[in-house]
Amino acid sequence: MRKSPYTSQMYIDGILEQLEAMGYGVFLEPDLRDWATFLSGQPATIGLNATFNPRHHDFKPGDDLYWLRVMQKDQPVACIAFRMFDLPGGWISFLRSGRLWSQYLAPLSYPRVVHPVARDYVGRIGHHGGLWVHPEHRGRHLNFYLTHLVRARSLQYYNVDHHCGVVFEGLKDSGLPLRPDGYAYERLDLSMEGFLQTVGQQSRLFTTYISRSGMLKQIAAGPFLPQIKTARRAA
Repeated sequence: MRKSPYTSQMYIDGILEQLEAMGYGVFLEPDLRDWATFLSGQPATIGLNATFNPRHHDFKPGDDLYWLRVMQKDQPVACIAFRMFDLPGGWISFLRSGRLWSQYLAPLSYPRVVHPVARDYVGRIGHHGGLWVHPEHRGRHLNFYLTHLVRARSLQYYNVDHHCGVVFEGLKDSGLPLRPDGYAYERLDLSMEGFLQTVGQQSRLFTTYISRSGMLKQIAAGPFLPQIKTARRAA
C-alpha cells in the first residue's frame, strides 16, 4: 500500500492556502479574553462557550489554548477556539468534575453524566468550540475548514491522542457534526443531560469524537477539497 504524501503540516498549509484563495485571512491569537471580546460584538451568536470564557477559568500565559480569527480585509468572518486537556483520569471523570465549563462552580451545578463507559477517552484530548461564522459567509464550508484546521494543528503541535467537541441537541439534530462536509467526526454520544448552570437552562449535551488514527486517515486522504465536492454530489 503506497504511503500518502500528505502530512499534518501539509494539510494545515493547504487549508490556509484554500482560505486565502477564497479571500480570507486567518490569524492565530493566544488570548481567549480577545476571543470573548471579538465574539461578543458579532451578529447571530448564541452566547459565549463557557469552556473558553475567561470569566469561568484562570487562564495563564503558556496554557495549551488559542483561537483563530478569520477576516476578509477588515471585516470579521469567523472564529474558533481550542484547548488541550491532559486527562489521565479520562473524559467521563472530567465531565463529572465540571471543570470543562468552569473552575469556580461546584460539580453539583452540572447535569448528570450519561456518557457511555465504553467510550471513556484517556490521555491528551484536543477540544474545539466557540465556532462562529458570520451569516453572510455561511454555506462556504468555513465550519469544515476551521474544524479540520484545528484538528490538524492538534496533531502537529499538541500530539493529541483524541479530539472531542461538545454540542447541544439542536446542532446534533442538524447532522453537521458527522457530515463529511461538516465537522466530520467519527461518532457522537449523549454525554450529559439536566440543568446546566453556565447556560441557565435544561440541556442535553453530546460529545463529538474522532481518534488520532481517524484524524490521520482524513489527512492521508487529502486533498480535502474533492471530499467537499463528493459530499455535494451525494447530498
